[in-house]
Amino acid sequence: MIASILAVAMAPYPLPAVEFKTATRHPMKYYLSLPEGWNTKKKWPVVLAIEDAERDFAGAAERFAKTRGHQPFIVVVPMVVTNGGPSYRSVPTYKYSAEDWKRVDQVGEYNFDLDGISAVLADVKATYSSEPKAYASAFEAGCHTLFALTFRHPDWLNASAPNSPNYQGRGITEGSFSKSSAKADLPIHEIHGSDDPFCAPGKPFFAQWQAAEAAAKSHGFTKISTQSVPGKGHVWLMSEALAYFTSLRR
Repeated sequence: MIASILAVAMAPYPLPAVEFKTATRHPMKYYLSLPEGWNTKKKWPVVLAIEDAERDFAGAAERFAKTRGHQPFIVVVPMVVTNGGPSYRSVPTYKYSAEDWKRVDQVGEYNFDLDGISAVLADVKATYSSEPKAYASAFEAGCHTLFALTFRHPDWLNASAPNSPNYQGRGITEGSFSKSSAKADLPIHEIHGSDDPFCAPGKPFFAQWQAAEAAAKSHGFTKISTQSVPGKGHVWLMSEALAYFTSLRR
């Protein structure tokens, strides 16, 4: 089934429009792309895509929107600050003011990101007629943010798909794991390429995923799976993530 979904997703499709936005009740910036045929007459699924330490937020939104093709997902790429890398505030792709960075310092990086994601999803629901929960994916260091979101707020998500994930327990304490019953039903689906050298047994990302999986299981997350994509290397497997999300809707 996933193979047929991928074939449809990879059909020729023009580059969709990507818009730059700011949440109405939070400084969080984000990029948004609406799907083909979007209207307010129905509810639309949302893919929350969390960029890695390269912080090419606009590029990630464009690639995800292009990969989406004719599928019905609203694509949202939040400008998070917890996606790894040193000296990140000097990265020119950030569009935050000095006042915004002051707020990051006041509330903490992970609280800033999670509160910001909540505000973004609320805006997308109110303005763009989205479904209340999102499908979330992240690549490599972006998974620091994704795991904090997944473990602390599983009730915000339909599924979580970490791709070649980093995990070091950042933004997560023993007391911050969600108590919501939603965690038992939330699918966590790790994806990596079969030729990804960082995800091979004995390599750092392999061990980090094992640690994330152990943390999930020990805190009541039960729907955990993994997918090795033949012939793929160390890349964000957007087509496979979208195909997985689509398979959950059938």
